[in-house]
Amino acid sequence: MHCSKRVLTFLAILLSLRHTSDGQKHKRYFRSDYIYLPISNGFYKVHQQPRNWSEADLICGLEGASLFYPESKAEADEVLKLGRHNNGHKLFFVGVHDVLGNGEFKTVDGRLLSEVYNFIIIEDSSRADGTAKCATISTYYQTGTVAHCSKTFPFICKKPFDSLQWNQDCDAYNLDYKYNGTLGGCYKFHLNTARWIDAFNFCQLEESYLAIIDSQAESDFFVEMANITEKEEITSGSIHLGFSKIGGNWITVKNTSLPYPKWGYMQPDLGDDRICGAMLYNGDLNDVQCEERTFFICERDVKNNFPKV
Repeated sequence: MHCSKRVLTFLAILLSLRHTSDGQKHKRYFRSDYIYLPISNGFYKVHQQPRNWSEADLICGLEGASLFYPESKAEADEVLKLGRHNNGHKLFFVGVHDVLGNGEFKTVDGRLLSEVYNFIIIEDSSRADGTAKCATISTYYQTGTVAHCSKTFPFICKKPFDSLQWNQDCDAYNLDYKYNGTLGGCYKFHLNTARWIDAFNFCQLEESYLAIIDSQAESDFFVEMANITEKEEITSGSIHLGFSKIGGNWITVKNTSLPYPKWGYMQPDLGDDRICGAMLYNGDLNDVQCEERTFFICERDVKNNFPKV
C-alpha cells in the first residue's frame, strides 16, 4: 500500500513538471540551430538564403521567433558579427517596415522606430510615397537603409530569453503542439492552407514533419482533429500528409513505404499530376495535385516521454 502511494505521488510530481512552460530557461536553450548571446539575453539564427521581407518574417515566426532588429548598439555589434561570418553578406533584412508606404516605420512588434535604437538612414525620397518599404542593415557599417520589400536579402531571427516558454509534453518550444498519450506523439493542425511542398517546409521549420498515418488509431485521431478544429471555410476535401509518389512508388517523408496504405474509394487516381499525398476527411488516403492548397498536419516524435498514467 505504502509503495503504491509513493508511486502515485511520484507520477503526480512528473505530471506537474511536464506542463511547466519555462522548463528550458535554466539551460539557456531554445532550438539547436539558435545561438544564445548573453549581452542581449536572446537567441539568434542567421538565415543565409536570401528571401523577400514577407517570407523572412514568416520563416522566423514558424521557428517560434521574430525578425531581428537591434534594440541597442551593443546588441547590433554582437549580432552583426554572426552575419559577417556567413558568406560575407553585407546587407540583411531586419524587422522594421513601412508596409503602408506612409512614411511611418514600425518594428515587427508594433513599436515606432523612434521608440527603439534608431539605426536607419531614411532619405526624403523613401518617405511617404505609397510604396511598401522594408529596412536592411549593413553588417559592416551597422547602419540601416530602405529597400523594396520584394527584394531578397539574408536575414536574422531572434527569440528574446524572457519570452521563452516550453511545451514539456512535446519537448518543444511550440505550445501549439498537442501530445496524444495513446499514440505517443505530438500533433498540430495548421489552419493556413498551403501547397504540399510549403506544408512540408513549414513542418520542418517547426522541427517536426508532415504527418504520417501509421495505424487506424492514428487515422481516427486525425479525423477527430479535422472535425473539432474550428475553420472559417474548407477550401479542399483533403488534408496534406507526409507522403508523395517517387519513382512510381508512394514514399513517406521518412523515406519509407506507406505504413498504413488505406486508400479512399477509387484512390489513388494515378494521374501524372497527382503525386502528392493527402487524407480525405474520413481518414482514407488520397492523391492530390501538389499545387493544391489545403490544410495540413505536422507531427513530432517524442523521445523519453513521461510514463503513461
